[in-house]
Amino acid sequence: MAGLRPVTLRKIVKVLTTLSSSNGMSLDELSEVLSVSNVHAREVLRLLQSLRLVEIRDNRYVLSSDGVKFLNSFNEGDAESLHRVLMRNDVYRAAYECYAKGIRRASEVAKCANVSIVAADIALRLIKEVEGLKGSRKEKDKASDNGFLIEFEKALLEVYTELVNIKRSRYIPLSEVTPRVIARLGITSEKFVSLLGDLVKHRKGQIVLVSAPSLTQYEYVKVDGRLYTHIMISW
Repeated sequence: MAGLRPVTLRKIVKVLTTLSSSNGMSLDELSEVLSVSNVHAREVLRLLQSLRLVEIRDNRYVLSSDGVKFLNSFNEGDAESLHRVLMRNDVYRAAYECYAKGIRRASEVAKCANVSIVAADIALRLIKEVEGLKGSRKEKDKASDNGFLIEFEKALLEVYTELVNIKRSRYIPLSEVTPRVIARLGITSEKFVSLLGDLVKHRKGQIVLVSAPSLTQYEYVKVDGRLYTHIMISW
Protein backbone atom coordinates (compact mmCIF):
# COMPACT_ATOMS: atom_id res chain seq x y z
CA MET A 1 0.00 0.00 0.00
CA ALA A 2 2.92 2.28 0.67
CA GLY A 3 3.71 2.85 -3.00
CA LEU A 4 0.26 3.83 -4.22
CA ARG A 5 -0.16 7.40 -5.54
CA PRO A 6 -2.98 8.16 -4.87
CA VAL A 7 -5.57 5.42 -4.38
CA THR A 8 -9.16 6.39 -3.74
CA LEU A 9 -12.34 4.39 -3.37
CA ARG A 10 -13.47 5.69 -6.75
CA LYS A 11 -10.26 4.46 -8.37
CA ILE A 12 -10.71 1.01 -6.83
CA VAL A 13 -14.28 0.90 -8.14
CA LYS A 14 -13.12 2.09 -11.57
CA VAL A 15 -10.66 -0.81 -11.86
CA LEU A 16 -13.22 -3.34 -10.64
CA THR A 17 -15.93 -2.11 -13.00
CA THR A 18 -13.48 -2.23 -15.89
CA LEU A 19 -12.64 -5.85 -15.09
CA SER A 20 -16.33 -6.69 -14.66
CA SER A 21 -16.94 -5.90 -18.33
CA SER A 22 -14.34 -8.38 -19.58
CA ASN A 23 -13.28 -12.00 -19.32
CA GLY A 24 -9.96 -10.91 -17.89
CA MET A 25 -7.36 -8.33 -18.87
CA SER A 26 -3.58 -8.25 -19.06
CA LEU A 27 -1.59 -5.55 -17.28
CA ASP A 28 -0.96 -3.77 -20.60
CA GLU A 29 -4.66 -3.84 -21.56
CA LEU A 30 -5.77 -2.52 -18.18
CA SER A 31 -3.14 0.23 -18.22
CA GLU A 32 -4.31 1.34 -21.68
CA VAL A 33 -8.00 1.39 -20.77
CA LEU A 34 -7.36 3.30 -17.53
CA SER A 35 -4.78 5.61 -19.17
CA VAL A 36 -2.18 4.98 -16.45
CA SER A 37 1.35 3.58 -16.47
CA ASN A 38 2.00 -0.13 -16.00
CA VAL A 39 3.78 0.66 -12.75
CA HIS A 40 0.78 2.46 -11.28
CA ALA A 41 -1.67 -0.14 -12.55
CA ARG A 42 0.42 -2.91 -10.99
CA GLU A 43 0.45 -1.11 -7.63
CA VAL A 44 -3.32 -0.76 -7.61
CA LEU A 45 -3.75 -4.41 -8.62
CA ARG A 46 -1.46 -5.55 -5.80
CA LEU A 47 -3.72 -3.77 -3.32
CA LEU A 48 -6.82 -5.32 -4.87
CA GLN A 49 -5.20 -8.76 -4.69
CA SER A 50 -4.41 -8.23 -1.01
CA LEU A 51 -8.10 -7.45 -0.50
CA ARG A 52 -9.03 -10.58 -2.50
CA LEU A 53 -11.06 -8.50 -4.96
CA VAL A 54 -8.97 -9.49 -7.98
CA GLU A 55 -7.43 -12.81 -9.00
CA ILE A 56 -4.89 -13.87 -11.65
CA ARG A 57 -5.95 -16.62 -14.04
CA ASP A 58 -3.80 -17.57 -17.03
CA ASN A 59 -1.73 -14.39 -16.56
CA ARG A 60 -4.85 -12.22 -16.77
CA TYR A 61 -6.50 -10.19 -14.02
CA VAL A 62 -10.12 -11.12 -13.34
CA LEU A 63 -12.75 -9.95 -10.90
CA SER A 64 -13.19 -12.35 -7.97
CA SER A 65 -16.50 -13.25 -6.34
CA ASP A 66 -15.55 -10.91 -3.48
CA GLY A 67 -14.90 -8.21 -6.08
CA VAL A 68 -18.44 -8.61 -7.41
CA LYS A 69 -19.80 -8.29 -3.85
CA PHE A 70 -17.66 -5.20 -3.26
CA LEU A 71 -19.06 -3.51 -6.37
CA ASN A 72 -22.62 -4.36 -5.33
CA SER A 73 -21.96 -2.94 -1.86
CA PHE A 74 -20.60 0.26 -3.36
CA ASN A 75 -23.58 0.69 -5.68
CA GLU A 76 -25.91 0.16 -2.73
CA GLY A 77 -24.02 2.61 -0.54
CA ASP A 78 -23.29 -0.18 1.96
CA ALA A 79 -20.38 1.42 3.80
CA GLU A 80 -20.18 -1.29 6.46
CA SER A 81 -19.57 -4.05 3.91
CA LEU A 82 -16.90 -1.96 2.15
CA HIS A 83 -15.22 -1.29 5.49
CA ARG A 84 -15.12 -5.00 6.37
CA VAL A 85 -13.34 -5.78 3.10
CA LEU A 86 -10.82 -2.95 3.46
CA MET A 87 -10.03 -4.10 7.01
CA ARG A 88 -8.34 -7.13 5.44
CA ASN A 89 -5.46 -4.82 4.54
CA ASP A 90 -2.94 -4.50 7.38
CA VAL A 91 -2.19 -0.82 6.74
CA TYR A 92 -5.85 0.15 6.50
CA ARG A 93 -6.66 -1.78 9.67
CA ALA A 94 -3.81 -0.20 11.64
CA ALA A 95 -4.70 3.28 10.38
CA TYR A 96 -8.37 2.77 11.21
CA GLU A 97 -7.54 1.75 14.78
CA CYS A 98 -5.69 5.07 15.15
CA TYR A 99 -8.52 6.94 13.42
CA ALA A 100 -11.01 5.42 15.85
CA LYS A 101 -8.97 6.89 18.69
CA GLY A 102 -9.50 10.37 17.27
CA ILE A 103 -6.17 10.67 15.43
CA ARG A 104 -6.86 12.42 12.13
CA ARG A 105 -3.64 13.92 10.71
CA ALA A 106 -1.65 11.74 8.33
CA SER A 107 1.65 12.40 10.13
CA GLU A 108 0.15 11.37 13.46
CA VAL A 109 -1.57 8.30 11.98
CA ALA A 110 1.73 7.26 10.39
CA LYS A 111 3.44 7.39 13.77
CA CYS A 112 0.58 5.66 15.58
CA ALA A 113 0.23 2.86 13.00
CA ASN A 114 3.98 2.58 12.34
CA VAL A 115 3.57 3.07 8.57
CA SER A 116 4.89 5.59 6.06
CA ILE A 117 3.13 8.94 5.78
CA VAL A 118 2.18 8.09 2.17
CA ALA A 119 0.50 4.86 3.28
CA ALA A 120 -1.21 6.69 6.15
CA ASP A 121 -2.52 9.37 3.78
CA ILE A 122 -3.95 6.75 1.41
CA ALA A 123 -5.57 4.81 4.25
CA LEU A 124 -7.10 8.00 5.69
CA ARG A 125 -8.42 8.93 2.25
CA LEU A 126 -10.17 5.55 1.96
CA ILE A 127 -11.47 5.70 5.53
CA LYS A 128 -13.02 9.14 4.96
CA GLU A 129 -14.59 8.09 1.65
CA VAL A 130 -16.19 5.05 3.28
CA GLU A 131 -17.34 7.21 6.19
CA GLY A 132 -18.91 9.57 3.66
CA LEU A 133 -21.11 6.75 2.36
CA LYS A 134 -22.62 6.05 5.75
CA GLY A 135 -26.17 7.20 6.30
CA SER A 136 -27.16 6.32 2.76
CA ARG A 137 -27.90 2.71 1.84
CA LYS A 138 -28.66 3.51 -1.77
CA GLU A 139 -26.56 5.47 -4.23
CA LYS A 140 -28.51 7.73 -6.56
CA ASP A 141 -29.48 5.81 -9.68
CA LYS A 142 -27.44 7.57 -12.35
CA ALA A 143 -29.11 5.66 -15.15
CA SER A 144 -32.37 7.55 -14.55
CA ASP A 145 -30.67 10.91 -14.18
CA ASN A 146 -31.03 13.00 -17.33
CA GLY A 147 -28.00 15.02 -16.34
CA PHE A 148 -25.88 11.88 -16.21
CA LEU A 149 -27.21 10.69 -19.57
CA ILE A 150 -25.65 13.84 -21.06
CA GLU A 151 -22.35 12.97 -19.35
CA PHE A 152 -22.59 9.42 -20.67
CA GLU A 153 -23.25 10.70 -24.19
CA LYS A 154 -20.18 12.94 -24.01
CA ALA A 155 -17.92 10.11 -22.80
CA LEU A 156 -19.29 7.73 -25.43
CA LEU A 157 -18.66 10.22 -28.24
CA GLU A 158 -15.14 10.96 -27.01
CA VAL A 159 -14.22 7.27 -26.87
CA TYR A 160 -15.89 6.57 -30.23
CA THR A 161 -14.01 9.44 -31.90
CA GLU A 162 -10.69 8.28 -30.48
CA LEU A 163 -11.24 4.75 -31.80
CA VAL A 164 -12.43 5.98 -35.22
CA ASN A 165 -9.19 7.93 -35.59
CA ILE A 166 -7.17 4.84 -34.68
CA LYS A 167 -9.07 2.28 -36.76
CA ARG A 168 -10.07 4.52 -39.67
CA SER A 169 -13.54 2.99 -39.62
CA ARG A 170 -16.90 4.34 -38.47
CA TYR A 171 -18.00 0.92 -37.26
CA ILE A 172 -16.29 0.29 -33.92
CA PRO A 173 -16.49 -2.96 -31.89
CA LEU A 174 -18.53 -2.50 -28.74
CA SER A 175 -15.99 -4.72 -26.96
CA GLU A 176 -13.51 -1.84 -27.28
CA VAL A 177 -15.94 0.98 -26.54
CA THR A 178 -17.55 -0.53 -23.46
CA PRO A 179 -14.54 -0.88 -21.10
CA ARG A 180 -13.22 2.58 -21.97
CA VAL A 181 -16.52 4.33 -21.22
CA ILE A 182 -16.96 2.27 -18.04
CA ALA A 183 -13.48 3.26 -16.87
CA ARG A 184 -14.05 6.96 -17.53
CA LEU A 185 -17.38 7.14 -15.71
CA GLY A 186 -16.89 4.52 -13.00
CA ILE A 187 -20.15 2.72 -13.80
CA THR A 188 -20.98 -0.97 -14.02
CA SER A 189 -21.37 -2.87 -17.29
CA GLU A 190 -25.09 -3.22 -16.51
CA LYS A 191 -25.47 0.55 -16.25
CA PHE A 192 -23.51 1.00 -19.46
CA VAL A 193 -25.98 -1.23 -21.31
CA SER A 194 -28.96 0.55 -19.74
CA LEU A 195 -27.63 4.00 -20.59
CA LEU A 196 -26.68 2.95 -24.12
CA GLY A 197 -30.20 1.65 -24.71
CA ASP A 198 -31.68 4.93 -23.45
CA LEU A 199 -29.32 6.97 -25.61
CA VAL A 200 -30.03 4.95 -28.76
CA LYS A 201 -33.74 5.70 -28.29
CA HIS A 202 -33.05 9.35 -27.53
CA ARG A 203 -30.75 9.76 -30.56
CA LYS A 204 -32.78 7.63 -32.93
CA GLY A 205 -30.98 7.26 -36.26
CA GLN A 206 -27.82 8.97 -35.02
CA ILE A 207 -26.50 6.04 -32.99
CA VAL A 208 -26.70 2.72 -34.80
CA LEU A 209 -25.98 -0.64 -33.22
CA VAL A 210 -25.22 -3.49 -35.62
CA SER A 211 -24.37 -7.19 -35.45
CA ALA A 212 -21.55 -8.89 -37.31
CA PRO A 213 -22.58 -11.81 -39.59
CA SER A 214 -20.94 -14.20 -37.13
CA LEU A 215 -21.32 -13.34 -33.45
CA THR A 216 -18.60 -15.87 -32.63
CA GLN A 217 -15.93 -13.58 -34.12
CA TYR A 218 -16.71 -10.71 -31.77
CA GLU A 219 -17.74 -10.11 -28.18
CA TYR A 220 -21.32 -8.90 -28.15
CA VAL A 221 -23.41 -6.61 -25.97
CA LYS A 222 -27.04 -7.35 -25.26
CA VAL A 223 -29.20 -4.22 -25.51
CA ASP A 224 -32.99 -4.44 -25.13
CA GLY A 225 -32.91 -8.17 -25.73
CA ARG A 226 -30.85 -8.08 -28.94
CA LEU A 227 -27.16 -8.89 -29.49
CA TYR A 228 -24.88 -6.27 -31.04
CA THR A 229 -21.18 -6.23 -31.85
CA HIS A 230 -20.51 -2.77 -33.34
CA ILE A 231 -21.59 0.83 -32.98
CA MET A 232 -21.74 3.66 -35.52
CA ILE A 233 -22.39 7.29 -34.57
CA SER A 234 -23.33 9.78 -37.27
CA TRP A 235 -23.28 13.18 -35.56
